[in-house]
Amino acid sequence: MIILGIETSSQICAAALVCRHQLLAEYRTNIKNNHASTLMEMIYRIYQDAKMTPQETAAIAVSIGPGSFTGLRIGLASAKGLALATGIPLIAVPTFAALIDSLPLADGRFVVIKKARAEEYYYSVYQRHNRQISLLEDVQVLSAQTVADSLRQPCFLLGDTVDFAQLHRLPDFCVDLSDSWALPSAYDVASFGYEMAQQGKTIHDWDALEPTYYQNFVAGKPKTSVL
Repeated sequence: MIILGIETSSQICAAALVCRHQLLAEYRTNIKNNHASTLMEMIYRIYQDAKMTPQETAAIAVSIGPGSFTGLRIGLASAKGLALATGIPLIAVPTFAALIDSLPLADGRFVVIKKARAEEYYYSVYQRHNRQISLLEDVQVLSAQTVADSLRQPCFLLGDTVDFAQLHRLPDFCVDLSDSWALPSAYDVASFGYEMAQQGKTIHDWDALEPTYYQNFVAGKPKTSVL
C-alpha cells in the first residue's frame, strides 16, 4: 500500500511517499512562508523520483493539526486538490499522534507541548502501550503556567520544550525528548496514515474536512513598505 504523506503544521514544509513503512522518497524545506510555492512541486518530484503516478497511491495522509493556521490550510487544500483530480481518499492524521508513533520507545505517558502564540501552548497527553496510542487529554490551548501546573507525574516530553523551559523549569521526573522529536516528519505522517488506513480510517467524502486549529486565527499586523 502506497501512502503520500503531507506535513505542513509548522515552518517546515514536507512530503513523503511511503510503501507500508518503507520510505520511497521525501522532500522538505525549512523556509518561512514557503509552503504555497513549494508543496505541489515537492509532490511532483516525489512521484518522478519514485517512477510512479499519483493514481498508484492508495491514500493521501495529511497532517491535520494542531499547528500553523496557514500551513495546515495549504497542506489540506493541496491534498484535497490531488484527491479531487485522482479519486484517492484522504487520511486526516492528528499531528501529535504521528509524532508519538514515530518514537522507538514502546510504552509510556507522553506529553506534547507546542507553542501556540505569545505565552500560550498546545498541550495534550497520550499513553502508548505495545505501539497502541491512547488519547488521555485532548489538545488544549493553555497558558505556560497552567501547563507547568499540569506536569505532575512522570512522562516523556515532546515539542517546544526548549522555549517552554525558558519560562518554567521542567520537573526532574519528566524526560525531555524534544531535541530529537519536536515535530513529525512527512514520513511519520504517511507511516501513521498507513496504520489508520489499515483500520479503515480513510475519508472519501472529504469536502467538509477542516484542519483542527484549537484556537482562533489572529492576523498579524500588515507590513508597511518604505519607499
